Amino acid sequence: MNLWTVKVRIIPEQKGKISYTGHLLRALFLSMVSRKNPNLAKKLHSPRKHWGLAPYAIRSLKQASIKRSKLKYYPLELDVDESIEYEFEISIFDKYVYESVIELLPLTVGEVIRLSGIDFQITRIDIEKIRDIPNPRNVEKFSIIFQSPTYFRARDRPRHILLPLPELVVCSAYRIWLIFFQEKKLSNDAIKTMIDTLKQRIANSVIITKHRIETIRPIDIGQKRRVIGFVGTTTYLLENREIEETISILKIAEYTNIGGNRTGGFGAIQISFK
Repeated sequence: MNLWTVKVRIIPEQKGKISYTGHLLRALFLSMVSRKNPNLAKKLHSPRKHWGLAPYAIRSLKQASIKRSKLKYYPLELDVDESIEYEFEISIFDKYVYESVIELLPLTVGEVIRLSGIDFQITRIDIEKIRDIPNPRNVEKFSIIFQSPTYFRARDRPRHILLPLPELVVCSAYRIWLIFFQEKKLSNDAIKTMIDTLKQRIANSVIITKHRIETIRPIDIGQKRRVIGFVGTTTYLLENREIEETISILKIAEYTNIGGNRTGGFGAIQISFK
């Protein structure tokens, strides 16, 4: 499985308040890649043209001492202190991108980076190869915590969708699975057909039984763009157990994120099966 997670620890050189960091970390990542491989950086700037979807995802800044499994939401604002270490994550699911990044990252330890006007020193970088994704059995329900702002797109709707509809949640993860985790490369037409078929099956087979979500304030992501998303928890029920295996693919979205702006820290989730 071509899936790696890079955890980068940083410590601020002064106290201060920083705004949402997802898009800032994306800019930092692309800047680092461009030093070693400018051509790859250009491809990562327009990933749909080269891969169909971006081959990486980012989880925003949080205190390093707080495990992700214990984190309710990634902070939209963060008061930083020079006595506290912070952490962000980059997941990569393309071997060529990973091999280019792995040559560069160790050289950045000790470097100073700037986020929201505050200087941070990179103190540590850990890289984990994800070898297998657990395949749950006898799934009847599953719950998702949307830990960072999330939204979805649909071809038949002009605006972003701020609801965790089961067909959008599952198909977002399934599209990533088809593009990056299949041995045989599929054509765009084949992927579209498979997604359209699955969307209808999920809409008819999975229902929301409980939810507690809220829409967050618009986030400024630069270039005069502001994005809205939702956070919260939703529980789903499988009315048709035949799709159980497909639902299990959702576990990979804990690494890849789902929905729009995955490379800017959006769509980070934690999922539990019941």
